[in-house]
Amino acid sequence: MKNLKKILILAAYCVITGTALTSCLDSDGNYLTTREMTDIEKAKYLTEIAGEYSGMVVHTYLDRNEKAYADTVKNVSWEIYQDKTIEIEDLPDAMFWRYMKSGDDITEATKNSTTKSNLELTIAGMFTQQYTDGTVYSNYFALDGKNKEHKFDIIRNEDGTDISYPVTVKFADSGRYGFSIGALDTSKKNISMQLILSGVKVDNTEQKSDEAIWFIGKKL
Repeated sequence: MKNLKKILILAAYCVITGTALTSCLDSDGNYLTTREMTDIEKAKYLTEIAGEYSGMVVHTYLDRNEKAYADTVKNVSWEIYQDKTIEIEDLPDAMFWRYMKSGDDITEATKNSTTKSNLELTIAGMFTQQYTDGTVYSNYFALDGKNKEHKFDIIRNEDGTDISYPVTVKFADSGRYGFSIGALDTSKKNISMQLILSGVKVDNTEQKSDEAIWFIGKKL
């Protein structure tokens, strides 16, 4: 768990510094700049990242004392398509319970839920970090999470009757952990994607959030 936290902190730092800064200077006097890819570069990069992935979901959160925690959900798969769509399959609905109102009956039902649902995202842009000498430092893609919603239903049995409660999970473009973003290590085929949660709405009651959900996996 300690190593995982170190990885998440480092990844969040890289995301923030890589996107928030327009340039920085290395020891050789080379400037590192971030720019949007050209159409040709986008087509090539999309071909590289398109495909099926298998891995895990790591969701981070702070308790009431601002202490950081991270939980892991394994055996999650997703696919990146040529049309820039990302479909995450069989995402456990129970993983969102920590972002809901503590002690609420619906929260408890979500925590114990065994249902799964699919989540669909879109690649909003593709960028490259490049030194002034032409050397490419890294490539990454931005995820369109703003105003996006992930919906599922939680079923509770009340007095012998199953009652359905709608849950809406909302994503944002940025938060305390950085940006909704992803990157693929083409040499090792390892991928990491970070989503920023902005809130969870349950039965017309909305809880604000600003947490990170990481998808970490490998291309099949």
